[in-house]
Amino acid sequence: MIKGTAITAAVSGTISEITGGKFANGAVTGAFIHLFNNMAIQNTKAAGGFHRRIVVIDKNNKVLYGISFGVYPGESIFGGEGGVYEDYLDNATKTIAVLNTSQAEDLRIIMYMQSQVSKTDTYNLILNNCRDYSSREFDYIYERVLHR
Repeated sequence: MIKGTAITAAVSGTISEITGGKFANGAVTGAFIHLFNNMAIQNTKAAGGFHRRIVVIDKNNKVLYGISFGVYPGESIFGGEGGVYEDYLDNATKTIAVLNTSQAEDLRIIMYMQSQVSKTDTYNLILNNCRDYSSREFDYIYERVLHR
């Protein structure tokens, strides 16, 4: 990790200097970014590309863990029972929002996400769906789990 951070710092510093900036500023920025992962809201191919989940991704955009909210089979999409489930295997088609996080924060986020799996609520395609859930959870994690 230290070697990769040093290489990223050197490359970022060089690019900064070539483009008219200061080497030190570019190096610090590059090193800082290399050390952080991200929490993100992503769309996947499910539901015609409208499915949305919240995930923790590493610096190479590999999903480490994710959750979403969906209606249970056989339940109505307009008021049936739904639940939170693990959702991190499908490839993302679009990233909606991103928050830089440290590895320590990632652990807290993942532990929180795991505590949400199997929780239930009323699913409603218009008022309480995977898109609403992901946005609410993103905001909750930002404010309450990370205390930012």
